[in-house]
Amino acid sequence: MVPPPERLRQSCVGDGPKAVALRVRFPSACARALLEALAAGPLAPDASLALRELADPFVLAEAGRVLLPGAREGELLALWRVDLPMPAALSDWSARGPAARRALAAALRGRRDASCLPVLADLLVADEPEVRRLAGEALQQALGERVPYDAEGPESERRRAAERLRSLHNRAP
Repeated sequence: MVPPPERLRQSCVGDGPKAVALRVRFPSACARALLEALAAGPLAPDASLALRELADPFVLAEAGRVLLPGAREGELLALWRVDLPMPAALSDWSARGPAARRALAAALRGRRDASCLPVLADLLVADEPEVRRLAGEALQQALGERVPYDAEGPESERRRAAERLRSLHNRAP
C-alpha cells in the first residue's frame, strides 16, 4: 500500500533503500506528493533531487504549472534533466528579460533534444552578448561545427546561423 501523501513525501526522499524502493515502485505517487510540497514552497535539496529523479515530461509540465509565472520559476530549471525535452513552460523564456534568457541559455548546454533547437535559435540573436555566448556554447555542444556561429559576429551572420539551426530542426526525417 502507498502511504498517505505526507508520509510518502517524507519517506521517498533520500538515498536510503526504502526511499529508492518507493520511488521505483510508486513513481507517480511519489512525484505527486513532492509536487504538492513544491506548490507549498521550495523543496529541501534532497526532496528536489528526488523529484528531479522522478521527472518526466508530465511531471515537468505539472511543476511548470505550479511554479510559473512567479518568483520561483527558476526552480523548474533545476528539475529539468538533460535527457528530457524542453518543458512547454520554458519555451517563452527567450522572449523574457535578460536574466531569464541567460538562465535558459546556460540550461541549454549539453541538451540535444530537437525541442530545444527553436529556443536556442532565438537565443543566438539575443541582444545581450553573454546570452549569445552561452547560446553559442550550447550550440557547439549540441551540433559541433554543423552550424557555424560567432557570438561577437555581425548580426546578419548570427541571424543566418539561427535560420540554419531552425532549418535543421524542420527537416523531415
